Amino acid sequence: YSGLILERYFKQHLAESMKYRAIGSWWDQKDKENQREIDIVALREVKNTAIAFEVKRNKKNYSNSMMAEKVAHLKAKAMAKYTIDYQCLSMDDM
Repeated sequence: YSGLILERYFKQHLAESMKYRAIGSWWDQKDKENQREIDIVALREVKNTAIAFEVKRNKKNYSNSMMAEKVAHLKAKAMAKYTIDYQCLSMDDM
């Protein structure tokens, strides 16, 4: 439950920054075996650029390699023309 509240907090914070033209989440509903969900995907004002965020209460639970895999899958499925950066947001970033 607290993870969802943290995601909402960061989505609101990103929206208020006015640096992004769209903010949402993404998951591959067809792939039931792999948990390919990205907590926050924000489209930047610069054309075809985005940033993906994994939200964790504790940063030590973040896996950069797993996030890289999720972003590669996102690019292949839905955002092939985008350059996508990625990072972790945690309670330390509040």
